[in-house]
Amino acid sequence: MVKFIRNLILYWQFKLAFRKCDRLNRRRTNNLYIVANINSRPYVVNRQTWRTRQLWHPALRNVKWSDVKANQVTRKILE
Repeated sequence: MVKFIRNLILYWQFKLAFRKCDRLNRRRTNNLYIVANINSRPYVVNRQTWRTRQLWHPALRNVKWSDVKANQVTRKILE
């Protein structure tokens, strides 16, 4: 039962991340945001914000942008 509740909360977090990503991408055409699954958490990032997060978050310092792009989550994967 606990595992089901954790998965449900994680699913809601990803749905909220997709909404935020859509809202941010409305204004931008060339530097689009993506939803990435990093350490089982949804991150809404583009390349520029990834660099600043990489500087301040010690666990993300060794993760490259290509790895983030490879872990991109789409709505089809979420369903």
